[in-house]
Amino acid sequence: HLANSLFKLEMKDDWGLVRFEQYETLLGKAGLKQFKQLAQVQWQKVPTDNTKTKDRFARNEYFGITWLMERIAKLEGDVDSLVAIKKRDLSCAYRYYEIAHIYAEAKRDDEALQWAQQGHQIFEKNPDSRLTEFLITAYQHRKQHDKAIQLAWQQFTQQPSLAHYQ
Repeated sequence: HLANSLFKLEMKDDWGLVRFEQYETLLGKAGLKQFKQLAQVQWQKVPTDNTKTKDRFARNEYFGITWLMERIAKLEGDVDSLVAIKKRDLSCAYRYYEIAHIYAEAKRDDEALQWAQQGHQIFEKNPDSRLTEFLITAYQHRKQHDKAIQLAWQQFTQQPSLAHYQ
């Protein structure tokens, strides 16, 4: 019963005040399993491409269940599930940065580099500086200094600033 009530509260809470993680001990393994099942049922109802949705309430529901699913995956330490959730919205370069960062934290450097390169290539005309900096650092760690310098120079010419110059 607690899992059902908590799930309903999470879905109605637009402010992030209710967090199931605070009740992890009370829920126990069975309650957490039931909570996750409720979340997965709701997650399956959400369209995979919600970026075109004009309905504000539908977008809020999408972001709410997405954030909840991300928190469940993080609690379980499930990198692949977290990436699968993030893959639902690849509408901007920052999303690729998030996935690359997740893989890097999990010490899956090849996958991190692949996602960073892919995002940078797709959004080459509208890059995200965090993704570019991630990629520069990845190249430096791999001793691919020519690629790192080329990318840093490209970033500076596209977005000239003191920080990018340094």
